[in-house]
Amino acid sequence: MEAIMRCTTSTRPPAPTAARYRAATLAVALLASPLGRTAAAGANEVAGLLSGAGIRPLRPAAAAVDFTLETTDGTRTSLKDQHGSWVVLTFFATWCGPCAMEMPSLAKLAAAMQGKPVKVLAISIDDDPAPVAAYARDRQLTFPVLVDPSHKVAAAYQASSVPVSYIVDPAGALVGISRGARDWSRLVPLFERLSGEEPSAAPPSYAQQDKIEVPAVLTPPTATVAVADAAPVAGRDFAVQVKITWAGNFDEYLLLPPEIHLPAEVLAKGTAATTSSVDGRQVVTYAISVQPQSAGKFALDPIELRYTARGEKEPMTARVPGPTVEVLPWTILGLTPPAFAAVSLLALALVSALGFAWRRRAADPRAPAPSPQAPDVAALGKQLDEARRKRLDGDVAGFLADAVGLARALGDTDLAALEAIAARARYGGGAPSREDLTDLERKLERQVNARVPNSQKEQRDAIRFAKL
Repeated sequence: MEAIMRCTTSTRPPAPTAARYRAATLAVALLASPLGRTAAAGANEVAGLLSGAGIRPLRPAAAAVDFTLETTDGTRTSLKDQHGSWVVLTFFATWCGPCAMEMPSLAKLAAAMQGKPVKVLAISIDDDPAPVAAYARDRQLTFPVLVDPSHKVAAAYQASSVPVSYIVDPAGALVGISRGARDWSRLVPLFERLSGEEPSAAPPSYAQQDKIEVPAVLTPPTATVAVADAAPVAGRDFAVQVKITWAGNFDEYLLLPPEIHLPAEVLAKGTAATTSSVDGRQVVTYAISVQPQSAGKFALDPIELRYTARGEKEPMTARVPGPTVEVLPWTILGLTPPAFAAVSLLALALVSALGFAWRRRAADPRAPAPSPQAPDVAALGKQLDEARRKRLDGDVAGFLADAVGLARALGDTDLAALEAIAARARYGGGAPSREDLTDLERKLERQVNARVPNSQKEQRDAIRFAKL
């Protein structure tokens, strides 16, 4: 049986002087009672004593449900084993702060009642029993600490809040309930008084059903949790909506903003609230803004609902499971920021390289003129002379590069083949033979001479070049 477990928190200041006076008066009255230590107190007197100590009496008393659980050391213990003693039955959780606050006072009460018919039993409602043993050991708890990971005993006792304590009389009757953390060591006079009664001759009257019948003292709010954004993105806020509902009027509870237990990678940014009423139920919707710092899967769990019920002194906390969200990486045009930065740098470098190449090409005398007009013959002659000089200097790659530029300007139909030869010479180290270079040079010379006006052509024809 599932149950929402609530953890009571204590934020109240110390009791005023009048309250301390009443507590002192109660202690004196208990110790000086004319009934003495042998007379058995009636049900009304027990109820009065409990009420005076701040414990809610059950009228009429309910039959306690028997149980058998293992303690942290592996011993099996049942409620029937405590027959003949008053029992303080406390439900707690290791994650509950107020529970930890009251544990030392329970230990003091157990120590003060050593050898008397007063027992303290603590039942953990933790889902995982593993940390309970360390919890009891660290706090040096000498009374039995039992584990109830299935919550069956807690459900039987309607222990929907922790810490909550039940007072069971020696005959097995449930006579009182105390909700919230308290200083149990101050109730030593009460249990001194109760332990001095004559033992009851009545047989134990444990409940036959699997659930005690007690008056409903609090119907806690419930909540549903949803994530507004179906695909949250790292670095951007999204809202976790906590919708709290309960039956009745708004003034029955004083609600406080819920708290989400967030992983370190998720930051809380703020909370907003709206109120409404749906089908007679009051609804308060909290939108809790959070911001994931990185992509991944994160559990926003648990979520604590905090409130104070009318007639109750202490705030209470109800725990509900939170969602697990898959946070996507932040993208720009479909790219993650690092990838977008890399692509941007690459594009910038490419644009810069193209701009540099364009400027160099514009300033290079070997580059063909952009104009569709015929190339300048004098410029072609200078290009040929420059290529020839590089060959004489042994710069075959430079000669071939100039030859490519000259062939492009001349509109040579074998330009592609010449570019391939120049590329092999420049990058692959494969230079053409001496004869091929000479043939190429003479071919370019003939093409240039073919464009020389007749007056210059005659002079060129008279020149004889030595074979290289």
